[in-house]
Amino acid sequence: MTGTTIAPSGLSSTLATVRRISLRLVNVSAWLVFAMAWGQIATAGYGLFAIESMPMTEASSLDAHRTLGYATEFVGVGMMVFLLVAWPRWSVTWPAVTLFAVMLVQPVLQRLGDTAPILGAMHAANALVTIALAFLVARRAQRALSCRD
Repeated sequence: MTGTTIAPSGLSSTLATVRRISLRLVNVSAWLVFAMAWGQIATAGYGLFAIESMPMTEASSLDAHRTLGYATEFVGVGMMVFLLVAWPRWSVTWPAVTLFAVMLVQPVLQRLGDTAPILGAMHAANALVTIALAFLVARRAQRALSCRD
């Protein structure tokens, strides 16, 4: 019988490697959210200034902003999966989970902004919170990675 078995120490080493790679992916995902959130601010600004040239009911000038928003949510879901696999210390976990919660609130604020403009304004303010949290997650994940070297 020629099978390979993983000794407990080999399994431990493999799990540590998988967790480390997942933490690296949390770091990359957080930087992506950071950059994409800035991109959303830029595309929202462009879209609002471009609205003058088309009827307000045809807000296709905000399509890039919307598409980038959906892509950012997708990256956030990936970050949560990587976070679960990495299972890092609390100093990385709490801002990452908070970031994900803030990201889930974004589309809700946008939709409610149609009926309550103050909530639409909170959509913009929430973007700044997203940027700050993404930066915090990225920095803390990087610090956690450097501590494991």
